[in-house]
Amino acid sequence: MAFTTLFVVMLLASGAEARTSPVTKIVNMLKEMTTQLQHEQDADNEMMEQMKCWCETYDKEKTAAILAAEDALAQLKVVRQENGAAAALHTQEIAALEKQLAQSEEALAQATEQRRKRLAEFNEEEKDLLGSITSVGNAVISLEKHHSASLLQVDKNSHAATHSVALMLQTLLRKHNNVLAEVITPHQRKIVASLLHQGTSMLQTPEDYFAAVAAVGVRLPRSMSKFMPNKELMQLDEEGPANILRPGRESASGAIFGILKQMKESFEANLNSAQIEETADNKEFGDLKSTKTTEIAATEASLDEKKQLQGQASFNKAKADQDEEDTQAILEADTKYLTGLKATCATADADFELRRKTRIE
Repeated sequence: MAFTTLFVVMLLASGAEARTSPVTKIVNMLKEMTTQLQHEQDADNEMMEQMKCWCETYDKEKTAAILAAEDALAQLKVVRQENGAAAALHTQEIAALEKQLAQSEEALAQATEQRRKRLAEFNEEEKDLLGSITSVGNAVISLEKHHSASLLQVDKNSHAATHSVALMLQTLLRKHNNVLAEVITPHQRKIVASLLHQGTSMLQTPEDYFAAVAAVGVRLPRSMSKFMPNKELMQLDEEGPANILRPGRESASGAIFGILKQMKESFEANLNSAQIEETADNKEFGDLKSTKTTEIAATEASLDEKKQLQGQASFNKAKADQDEEDTQAILEADTKYLTGLKATCATADADFELRRKTRIE
């Protein structure tokens, strides 16, 4: 540009050559060239000031941005590691709580099923005992009625009632053998056995006797048969079936009433015991259910809390991962830009120094 200006000045000066001396022409031309070069230097200086300002400004900004990005990456690394560890811990805690919850629910379900079965068993037992108590009570009423009549005369109805009582006693002795095993003695069972044949047929042989007593739970060795004459079998310890409820045989009838009374008392005692046990079992189940229900509710609350914490930690970790990726990309871009900026500014300085030196020369 300086040489172009010099050429123009020389052309202009050539037009006034005839009116101006050669020395004056050269001096004027050099003055104009000096002025032009100074103008160009001033413009170049102004441009270079702007360039330096731009270089310094963006150098500081990018340097600060790079430092901030490096700090952010360090913090994001810590956040990512902490939340990753927290998420892993909460995952383990959730698995443990889910296992605990399943165990508590299973325990409650098993206890509920056992309670249902025991209640059904109690209801059945209570029904049987109440039925047996009613049967024994009705038998006492029936025997009292026919016994009063038998004091005056022996009739078929009395024998039939006695035989009906015997059948009922046989059924109860079989059905509640575990309850009556230690309550009704073998002698009393023999009396019941004799009643089984009252009103139907007499005991004729030892086999008849063994069958009768076996029906009510008495087990005698077969070897005893040869020691029992038929007459004694007929009498059944001198209390034969035909004479048990006849007048003058109060001890035998008293034995029957005694058997019925013992049965009734035993059934009532067992019913009372079963009812007490049922009440205690129901209370125990209620306490267990309350405890397990509270435990399950607490576990579910903890499980919900841990799931929320696990979700938040996982979200924080994922966000930190994404932020770290984005920050790393920005850091790389800023580093690349700053490197280019420094190179550009260094080149601009060198070019400016070269131009300044050339003008001075």
